[in-house]
Amino acid sequence: MLHLADAAITDTVVNDLILFKKFFPACAKLSQEFDLEIIGRTSEDTFRNASKLDLKYTDFFDSDIFSREVSDKDIEDAEDYIGITFDYLFFSNKRRWSSLQRKNFKEKLVKYVWAWKELFKDTDIVINYMENLYFTNLADLVADKMGIKIIKVAGSGIVADGLILWDKDHIPIFYKSKYKTDALNHLLQRTHQVQTVKLLRPVNRFQDVLNKIPKMFNRISIRIKDKRKSIDVDIPPAIPEFMRVTFTALRYIIYPHLHKFFFDKSRPGEKFFLYPLHFQWEAQITLREPFLNQLKFAKQISKFLPHNTFLYVKIHPHWKNADQDILPSFDLSRESNVRLIGPKEKTIDLIKKSLGVIVTNSTVGYEALALGKPLVVTGHEVYKEVGLDVKDLNELPKILSQIHSGDYQIDEDSYAQFLKKYSGHVITSENPDEIAEEIKEAILWFMNSPTNDSK
Repeated sequence: MLHLADAAITDTVVNDLILFKKFFPACAKLSQEFDLEIIGRTSEDTFRNASKLDLKYTDFFDSDIFSREVSDKDIEDAEDYIGITFDYLFFSNKRRWSSLQRKNFKEKLVKYVWAWKELFKDTDIVINYMENLYFTNLADLVADKMGIKIIKVAGSGIVADGLILWDKDHIPIFYKSKYKTDALNHLLQRTHQVQTVKLLRPVNRFQDVLNKIPKMFNRISIRIKDKRKSIDVDIPPAIPEFMRVTFTALRYIIYPHLHKFFFDKSRPGEKFFLYPLHFQWEAQITLREPFLNQLKFAKQISKFLPHNTFLYVKIHPHWKNADQDILPSFDLSRESNVRLIGPKEKTIDLIKKSLGVIVTNSTVGYEALALGKPLVVTGHEVYKEVGLDVKDLNELPKILSQIHSGDYQIDEDSYAQFLKKYSGHVITSENPDEIAEEIKEAILWFMNSPTNDSK
Protein backbone atom coordinates (compact mmCIF):
# COMPACT_ATOMS: atom_id res chain seq x y z
CA MET A 1 0.00 0.00 0.00
CA LEU A 2 1.23 3.46 -0.83
CA HIS A 3 1.90 5.27 2.42
CA LEU A 4 1.10 8.98 2.13
CA ALA A 5 1.74 10.55 5.48
CA ASP A 6 2.62 13.57 7.53
CA ALA A 7 1.08 16.56 5.82
CA ALA A 8 2.77 19.38 7.71
CA ILE A 9 -0.19 21.66 8.37
CA THR A 10 -0.08 24.46 10.95
CA ASP A 11 -2.81 25.83 13.18
CA THR A 12 -3.12 28.81 10.85
CA VAL A 13 -5.28 26.60 8.66
CA VAL A 14 -8.15 27.39 11.04
CA ASN A 15 -8.29 30.71 9.20
CA ASP A 16 -7.14 29.49 5.79
CA LEU A 17 -10.14 29.15 3.51
CA ILE A 18 -8.20 27.52 0.68
CA LEU A 19 -7.15 24.64 2.89
CA PHE A 20 -10.50 24.10 4.53
CA LYS A 21 -12.54 24.52 1.37
CA LYS A 22 -10.29 22.52 -0.90
CA PHE A 23 -7.31 20.68 0.51
CA PHE A 24 -8.67 19.03 3.67
CA PRO A 25 -11.90 17.74 2.08
CA ALA A 26 -9.73 16.32 -0.72
CA CYS A 27 -7.50 14.66 1.91
CA ALA A 28 -10.59 12.99 3.36
CA LYS A 29 -11.24 11.47 -0.08
CA LEU A 30 -7.59 10.45 -0.50
CA SER A 31 -7.56 8.72 2.89
CA GLN A 32 -9.92 6.13 1.44
CA GLU A 33 -7.09 4.92 -0.80
CA PHE A 34 -3.90 5.99 0.96
CA ASP A 35 -2.61 5.78 4.51
CA LEU A 36 -2.76 9.52 5.15
CA GLU A 37 -1.98 11.37 8.34
CA ILE A 38 -2.27 15.06 9.17
CA ILE A 39 0.30 16.54 11.53
CA GLY A 40 -0.58 19.90 13.07
CA ARG A 41 0.37 22.25 15.85
CA THR A 42 -3.04 22.34 17.54
CA SER A 43 -4.71 19.76 19.72
CA GLU A 44 -6.76 17.08 18.00
CA ASP A 45 -10.00 18.53 19.38
CA THR A 46 -9.19 21.96 17.95
CA PHE A 47 -8.44 20.50 14.55
CA ARG A 48 -11.59 18.39 14.44
CA ASN A 49 -13.82 21.25 15.56
CA ALA A 50 -12.37 23.43 12.80
CA SER A 51 -12.23 20.88 9.97
CA LYS A 52 -15.31 18.75 10.77
CA LEU A 53 -13.48 15.86 9.08
CA ASP A 54 -12.65 12.35 10.24
CA LEU A 55 -8.96 12.25 9.33
CA LYS A 56 -6.07 10.57 11.08
CA TYR A 57 -4.48 13.40 13.04
CA THR A 58 -1.33 13.69 15.14
CA ASP A 59 -0.58 16.52 17.54
CA PHE A 60 3.01 17.50 16.73
CA PHE A 61 3.72 18.53 20.33
CA ASP A 62 2.21 15.44 21.94
CA SER A 63 5.62 13.86 22.44
CA ASP A 64 8.08 13.48 25.30
CA ILE A 65 10.73 14.84 22.92
CA PHE A 66 9.73 18.37 23.95
CA SER A 67 10.59 17.69 27.59
CA ARG A 68 14.16 16.55 26.87
CA GLU A 69 17.28 18.58 27.63
CA VAL A 70 19.31 19.98 24.71
CA SER A 71 23.07 20.51 24.76
CA ASP A 72 25.30 22.72 22.58
CA LYS A 73 26.48 19.54 20.86
CA ASP A 74 22.86 18.68 20.03
CA ILE A 75 22.46 22.10 18.37
CA GLU A 76 25.60 21.59 16.28
CA ASP A 77 24.51 18.07 15.28
CA ALA A 78 21.01 19.22 14.31
CA GLU A 79 22.38 22.05 12.16
CA ASP A 80 24.80 19.65 10.48
CA TYR A 81 21.95 17.21 9.87
CA ILE A 82 19.58 19.63 8.11
CA GLY A 83 22.44 21.43 6.33
CA ILE A 84 21.28 24.95 7.28
CA THR A 85 22.08 26.99 10.35
CA PHE A 86 19.32 27.98 12.74
CA ASP A 87 20.47 31.59 12.53
CA TYR A 88 19.72 31.52 8.80
CA LEU A 89 16.25 30.11 9.46
CA PHE A 90 15.59 32.93 11.88
CA PHE A 91 16.93 35.50 9.42
CA SER A 92 14.67 34.24 6.64
CA ASN A 93 11.62 34.44 8.92
CA LYS A 94 12.39 37.46 11.09
CA ARG A 95 10.60 40.09 9.02
CA ARG A 96 7.27 38.49 9.79
CA TRP A 97 8.07 36.78 13.07
CA SER A 98 10.40 39.30 14.75
CA SER A 99 8.85 38.61 18.16
CA LEU A 100 10.11 35.02 18.09
CA GLN A 101 13.74 35.69 18.99
CA ARG A 102 13.45 34.67 22.57
CA LYS A 103 15.19 32.45 25.07
CA ASN A 104 16.12 28.89 24.08
CA PHE A 105 15.14 29.45 20.45
CA LYS A 106 17.77 27.06 19.05
CA GLU A 107 17.03 24.41 21.66
CA LYS A 108 13.41 24.38 20.53
CA LEU A 109 14.41 24.01 16.89
CA VAL A 110 16.54 21.00 17.80
CA LYS A 111 13.43 19.39 19.29
CA TYR A 112 11.58 20.15 16.05
CA VAL A 113 14.26 18.23 14.14
CA TRP A 114 14.04 15.30 16.55
CA ALA A 115 10.24 15.26 16.36
CA TRP A 116 10.14 15.30 12.55
CA LYS A 117 12.72 12.49 12.35
CA GLU A 118 10.51 10.38 14.59
CA LEU A 119 7.27 11.23 12.79
CA PHE A 120 8.68 10.67 9.29
CA LYS A 121 9.57 7.02 9.85
CA ASP A 122 7.92 4.78 7.22
CA THR A 123 6.83 7.81 5.19
CA ASP A 124 6.82 7.87 1.39
CA ILE A 125 5.64 11.41 0.68
CA VAL A 126 5.35 14.59 2.71
CA ILE A 127 2.69 17.04 1.56
CA ASN A 128 3.41 20.49 2.90
CA TYR A 129 1.60 23.81 2.57
CA MET A 130 4.20 26.45 1.66
CA GLU A 131 4.58 28.94 4.50
CA ASN A 132 7.44 30.87 6.06
CA LEU A 133 7.22 28.97 9.33
CA TYR A 134 9.94 27.06 11.16
CA PHE A 135 7.43 24.25 11.56
CA THR A 136 7.08 23.69 7.81
CA ASN A 137 10.65 24.73 6.91
CA LEU A 138 12.15 22.08 9.18
CA ALA A 139 9.65 19.46 7.99
CA ASP A 140 10.97 19.95 4.45
CA LEU A 141 14.62 19.91 5.49
CA VAL A 142 14.29 16.74 7.57
CA ALA A 143 12.20 14.95 4.93
CA ASP A 144 14.74 15.81 2.24
CA LYS A 145 17.59 14.55 4.42
CA MET A 146 15.72 11.27 4.94
CA GLY A 147 15.22 10.86 1.18
CA ILE A 148 11.45 11.34 1.39
CA LYS A 149 9.75 12.94 -1.59
CA ILE A 150 8.11 16.29 -0.96
CA ILE A 151 5.03 17.83 -2.54
CA LYS A 152 4.24 21.45 -1.71
CA VAL A 153 0.73 22.84 -1.98
CA ALA A 154 0.79 26.49 -3.01
CA GLY A 155 -1.39 29.18 -4.53
CA SER A 156 -1.39 29.14 -8.31
CA GLY A 157 -0.77 32.84 -9.01
CA ILE A 158 -3.22 32.69 -11.91
CA VAL A 159 -6.60 31.95 -10.36
CA ALA A 160 -7.81 33.15 -6.98
CA ASP A 161 -8.00 30.18 -4.56
CA GLY A 162 -6.39 27.95 -7.17
CA LEU A 163 -3.80 25.38 -6.11
CA ILE A 164 -0.68 24.06 -7.79
CA LEU A 165 1.64 21.30 -6.61
CA TRP A 166 5.38 22.00 -6.40
CA ASP A 167 8.42 19.92 -5.58
CA LYS A 168 10.91 20.71 -2.81
CA ASP A 169 12.69 23.24 -5.04
CA HIS A 170 9.46 25.19 -5.68
CA ILE A 171 9.17 23.90 -9.26
CA PRO A 172 5.68 22.85 -10.40
CA ILE A 173 5.13 19.13 -10.76
CA PHE A 174 4.10 18.74 -14.38
CA TYR A 175 2.45 15.35 -14.09
CA LYS A 176 -0.17 15.57 -16.84
CA SER A 177 0.27 14.55 -20.46
CA LYS A 178 -2.70 16.69 -21.54
CA TYR A 179 -3.47 20.14 -20.22
CA LYS A 180 -6.78 21.74 -19.42
CA THR A 181 -6.96 25.44 -20.20
CA ASP A 182 -9.48 26.73 -17.62
CA ALA A 183 -6.90 28.71 -15.70
CA LEU A 184 -5.23 30.05 -18.85
CA ASN A 185 -8.57 31.24 -20.21
CA HIS A 186 -9.21 32.98 -16.91
CA LEU A 187 -5.81 34.70 -17.08
CA LEU A 188 -6.29 35.81 -20.69
CA GLN A 189 -9.74 37.11 -19.90
CA ARG A 190 -8.39 39.02 -16.90
CA THR A 191 -5.71 40.73 -18.97
CA HIS A 192 -8.30 42.02 -21.43
CA GLN A 193 -10.85 43.22 -18.91
CA VAL A 194 -11.11 46.75 -17.58
CA GLN A 195 -9.79 46.71 -14.03
CA THR A 196 -11.45 48.43 -11.10
CA VAL A 197 -9.66 49.31 -7.89
CA LYS A 198 -11.54 49.88 -4.65
CA LEU A 199 -9.90 51.91 -1.91
CA LEU A 200 -11.14 51.52 1.63
CA ARG A 201 -11.64 54.74 3.55
CA PRO A 202 -9.95 54.94 6.99
CA VAL A 203 -13.26 54.24 8.73
CA ASN A 204 -13.75 51.10 6.61
CA ARG A 205 -10.23 49.92 7.36
CA PHE A 206 -10.80 50.47 11.07
CA GLN A 207 -14.07 48.53 10.91
CA ASP A 208 -12.29 45.71 9.09
CA VAL A 209 -9.74 45.51 11.90
CA LEU A 210 -12.48 45.52 14.56
CA ASN A 211 -14.18 42.61 12.83
CA LYS A 212 -10.97 40.57 13.03
CA ILE A 213 -10.32 41.21 16.74
CA PRO A 214 -12.70 38.45 18.02
CA LYS A 215 -10.93 35.91 15.80
CA MET A 216 -7.58 37.09 17.15
CA PHE A 217 -8.69 36.59 20.77
CA ASN A 218 -10.13 33.20 19.85
CA ARG A 219 -6.72 32.12 18.52
CA ILE A 220 -5.03 33.44 21.66
CA SER A 221 -7.53 31.54 23.82
CA ILE A 222 -6.87 28.32 21.91
CA ARG A 223 -3.12 28.71 22.35
CA ILE A 224 -3.41 29.41 26.08
CA LYS A 225 -5.59 26.33 26.58
CA ASP A 226 -3.13 24.20 24.61
CA LYS A 227 -0.26 25.55 26.72
CA ARG A 228 2.04 25.66 23.70
CA LYS A 229 3.88 28.89 24.50
CA SER A 230 6.89 27.10 25.98
CA ILE A 231 7.53 24.70 23.09
CA ASP A 232 6.19 26.23 19.86
CA VAL A 233 8.70 28.65 18.31
CA ASP A 234 6.23 29.71 15.63
CA ILE A 235 3.59 30.99 18.05
CA PRO A 236 4.44 34.04 20.17
CA PRO A 237 3.00 34.23 23.69
CA ALA A 238 -0.43 35.85 24.00
CA ILE A 239 0.70 39.35 25.00
CA PRO A 240 3.40 39.71 22.30
CA GLU A 241 0.94 38.39 19.71
CA PHE A 242 -1.68 40.94 20.76
CA MET A 243 0.93 43.69 20.50
CA ARG A 244 2.07 42.41 17.10
CA VAL A 245 -1.47 42.19 15.71
CA THR A 246 -2.32 45.62 17.10
CA PHE A 247 0.82 47.09 15.59
CA THR A 248 0.03 45.48 12.22
CA ALA A 249 -3.54 46.77 12.36
CA LEU A 250 -2.42 50.33 13.09
CA ARG A 251 0.17 50.07 10.36
CA TYR A 252 -2.47 48.85 7.91
CA ILE A 253 -4.69 51.82 8.76
CA ILE A 254 -2.07 54.59 8.99
CA TYR A 255 0.82 53.69 6.67
CA PRO A 256 -1.05 53.84 3.34
CA HIS A 257 -2.08 57.41 4.11
CA LEU A 258 1.46 58.42 5.05
CA HIS A 259 2.77 56.84 1.86
CA LYS A 260 0.35 58.91 -0.21
CA PHE A 261 2.85 61.76 -0.01
CA PHE A 262 5.32 59.66 -2.05
CA PHE A 263 2.89 58.21 -4.60
CA ASP A 264 3.11 59.36 -8.18
CA LYS A 265 1.15 58.75 -11.37
CA SER A 266 2.03 57.38 -14.78
CA ARG A 267 2.61 59.98 -17.49
CA PRO A 268 1.31 59.68 -21.08
CA GLY A 269 4.06 58.79 -23.57
CA GLU A 270 6.67 58.09 -20.90
CA LYS A 271 9.01 55.15 -21.47
CA PHE A 272 9.25 52.90 -18.43
CA PHE A 273 9.93 49.46 -17.02
CA LEU A 274 7.48 48.12 -14.45
CA TYR A 275 8.67 46.64 -11.15
CA PRO A 276 5.75 45.35 -8.97
CA LEU A 277 6.38 45.00 -5.26
CA HIS A 278 5.59 41.69 -3.64
CA PHE A 279 4.04 41.49 -0.18
CA GLN A 280 7.16 41.85 1.97
CA TRP A 281 6.28 39.33 4.71
CA GLU A 282 5.05 36.48 2.52
CA ALA A 283 6.96 33.22 2.04
CA GLN A 284 7.68 34.12 -1.61
CA ILE A 285 10.05 36.78 -0.24
CA THR A 286 10.99 35.76 3.30
CA LEU A 287 11.57 32.11 2.43
CA ARG A 288 12.70 32.24 -1.20
CA GLU A 289 14.42 35.65 -1.28
CA PRO A 290 15.43 36.33 2.35
CA PHE A 291 18.27 38.70 1.43
CA LEU A 292 16.14 40.89 -0.81
CA ASN A 293 15.05 44.38 0.21
CA GLN A 294 12.67 45.27 -2.60
CA LEU A 295 12.86 49.06 -2.22
CA LYS A 296 16.67 49.06 -2.14
CA PHE A 297 16.71 46.73 -5.13
CA ALA A 298 14.41 49.08 -7.03
CA LYS A 299 16.87 51.89 -6.32
CA GLN A 300 19.67 49.73 -7.75
CA ILE A 301 17.63 49.04 -10.88
CA SER A 302 17.15 52.78 -11.36
CA LYS A 303 20.92 53.12 -11.87
CA PHE A 304 20.81 50.73 -14.84
CA LEU A 305 18.05 52.39 -16.85
CA PRO A 306 18.65 53.88 -20.29
CA HIS A 307 18.46 57.66 -20.66
CA ASN A 308 15.01 59.22 -20.44
CA THR A 309 13.52 55.95 -19.17
CA PHE A 310 11.72 55.49 -15.86
CA LEU A 311 11.18 52.71 -13.36
CA TYR A 312 7.57 52.45 -12.25
CA VAL A 313 7.51 50.76 -8.85
CA LYS A 314 3.98 49.48 -8.33
CA ILE A 315 3.09 48.91 -4.70
CA HIS A 316 1.22 45.79 -3.61
CA PRO A 317 -2.48 46.50 -4.24
CA HIS A 318 -3.73 44.91 -1.03
CA TRP A 319 -1.31 46.34 1.51
CA LYS A 320 -0.84 49.68 -0.26
CA ASN A 321 2.69 49.91 1.13
CA ALA A 322 1.68 49.20 4.73
CA ASP A 323 4.27 46.40 4.66
CA GLN A 324 7.07 48.82 3.68
CA ASP A 325 8.81 51.27 5.98
CA ILE A 326 8.38 55.00 5.46
CA LEU A 327 11.99 56.14 5.12
CA PRO A 328 13.03 53.67 2.35
CA SER A 329 9.88 54.62 0.42
CA PHE A 330 10.73 58.30 0.79
CA ASP A 331 14.32 57.66 -0.27
CA LEU A 332 13.21 55.76 -3.38
CA SER A 333 10.67 58.41 -4.35
CA ARG A 334 13.46 61.00 -4.48
CA GLU A 335 15.18 59.23 -7.39
CA SER A 336 14.66 61.32 -10.52
CA ASN A 337 13.88 58.33 -12.76
CA VAL A 338 11.63 56.43 -10.34
CA ARG A 339 7.90 56.78 -9.86
CA LEU A 340 6.24 55.05 -6.88
CA ILE A 341 2.90 54.24 -8.46
CA GLY A 342 -0.11 54.39 -6.15
CA PRO A 343 -2.94 51.85 -5.79
CA LYS A 344 -5.36 53.69 -8.09
CA GLU A 345 -3.25 52.75 -11.12
CA LYS A 346 -4.26 49.52 -12.86
CA THR A 347 -1.42 47.00 -13.05
CA ILE A 348 -2.53 45.39 -16.31
CA ASP A 349 -2.75 48.80 -17.98
CA LEU A 350 0.78 49.57 -16.78
CA ILE A 351 2.04 46.27 -18.18
CA LYS A 352 0.53 47.05 -21.57
CA LYS A 353 2.18 50.48 -21.72
CA SER A 354 5.58 49.37 -20.37
CA LEU A 355 8.74 48.47 -22.27
CA GLY A 356 8.98 45.36 -20.13
CA VAL A 357 8.34 43.97 -16.66
CA ILE A 358 10.92 43.21 -13.96
CA VAL A 359 9.79 40.74 -11.31
CA THR A 360 11.18 38.85 -8.37
CA ASN A 361 8.46 36.38 -7.38
CA SER A 362 5.37 38.31 -8.36
CA THR A 363 2.28 36.90 -10.06
CA VAL A 364 2.40 39.94 -12.33
CA GLY A 365 4.89 37.88 -14.34
CA TYR A 366 2.10 35.64 -15.63
CA GLU A 367 0.14 38.67 -16.80
CA ALA A 368 3.26 40.00 -18.56
CA LEU A 369 3.63 36.67 -20.37
CA ALA A 370 -0.05 36.65 -21.32
CA LEU A 371 0.32 40.18 -22.74
CA GLY A 372 3.50 39.31 -24.63
CA LYS A 373 5.82 41.69 -22.79
CA PRO A 374 9.55 41.13 -22.20
CA LEU A 375 9.88 39.62 -18.73
CA VAL A 376 13.04 40.07 -16.65
CA VAL A 377 13.21 37.61 -13.74
CA THR A 378 15.53 38.43 -10.82
CA GLY A 379 14.26 35.82 -8.34
CA HIS A 380 13.50 32.12 -8.28
CA GLU A 381 10.06 32.11 -9.84
CA VAL A 382 9.27 29.28 -12.26
CA TYR A 383 8.74 31.49 -15.30
CA LYS A 384 12.44 32.32 -15.43
CA GLU A 385 12.66 29.45 -17.93
CA VAL A 386 10.89 31.61 -20.53
CA GLY A 387 11.80 35.07 -19.26
CA LEU A 388 15.20 36.76 -19.14
CA ASP A 389 16.79 35.08 -16.12
CA VAL A 390 19.17 37.51 -14.38
CA LYS A 391 21.78 35.45 -12.53
CA ASP A 392 24.17 38.38 -12.00
CA LEU A 393 23.16 41.99 -11.42
CA ASN A 394 25.86 43.08 -13.87
CA GLU A 395 23.75 41.51 -16.65
CA LEU A 396 20.83 43.83 -16.00
CA PRO A 397 22.07 47.04 -17.74
CA LYS A 398 22.68 45.17 -21.00
CA ILE A 399 19.32 43.39 -20.81
CA LEU A 400 17.40 46.62 -20.21
CA SER A 401 19.29 48.32 -23.03
CA GLN A 402 18.41 45.51 -25.47
CA ILE A 403 14.74 45.77 -24.59
CA HIS A 404 14.81 49.57 -24.82
CA SER A 405 16.45 49.55 -28.25
CA GLY A 406 14.14 46.87 -29.62
CA ASP A 407 16.97 44.39 -30.18
CA TYR A 408 15.28 41.82 -27.92
CA GLN A 409 12.26 39.98 -29.25
CA ILE A 410 10.15 37.65 -27.16
CA ASP A 411 9.56 34.05 -28.22
CA GLU A 412 5.78 34.01 -28.53
CA ASP A 413 5.63 30.23 -28.97
CA SER A 414 7.64 29.65 -25.78
CA TYR A 415 5.41 32.07 -23.90
CA ALA A 416 2.26 30.31 -25.11
CA GLN A 417 3.57 26.81 -24.39
CA PHE A 418 4.72 27.75 -20.91
CA LEU A 419 1.42 29.38 -19.97
CA LYS A 420 -0.51 26.43 -21.37
CA LYS A 421 1.62 23.93 -19.46
CA TYR A 422 1.64 25.81 -16.17
CA SER A 423 -2.04 26.76 -16.16
CA GLY A 424 -2.94 23.22 -17.16
CA HIS A 425 -1.70 22.05 -13.76
CA VAL A 426 -3.59 24.63 -11.71
CA ILE A 427 -6.33 23.00 -9.66
CA THR A 428 -9.33 25.29 -10.03
CA SER A 429 -12.15 22.92 -9.05
CA GLU A 430 -14.22 23.39 -5.89
CA ASN A 431 -15.21 19.71 -5.91
CA PRO A 432 -13.25 17.66 -3.30
CA ASP A 433 -13.52 14.52 -5.45
CA GLU A 434 -11.94 16.26 -8.43
CA ILE A 435 -9.22 17.84 -6.30
CA ALA A 436 -8.45 14.48 -4.70
CA GLU A 437 -8.18 12.90 -8.14
CA GLU A 438 -5.72 15.61 -9.22
CA ILE A 439 -3.56 15.09 -6.12
CA LYS A 440 -3.73 11.32 -6.54
CA GLU A 441 -2.54 11.62 -10.14
CA ALA A 442 0.39 13.77 -9.01
CA ILE A 443 1.27 11.37 -6.17
CA LEU A 444 1.31 8.31 -8.41
CA TRP A 445 3.37 10.13 -11.05
CA PHE A 446 5.73 11.48 -8.42
CA MET A 447 6.23 8.12 -6.71
CA ASN A 448 7.19 6.56 -10.05
CA SER A 449 9.60 9.39 -10.82
CA PRO A 450 13.20 8.21 -10.26
CA THR A 451 14.15 11.48 -8.51
CA ASN A 452 12.46 14.36 -6.73
CA ASP A 453 12.75 16.32 -9.99
CA SER A 454 9.51 17.53 -11.53
CA LYS A 455 10.91 18.55 -14.90
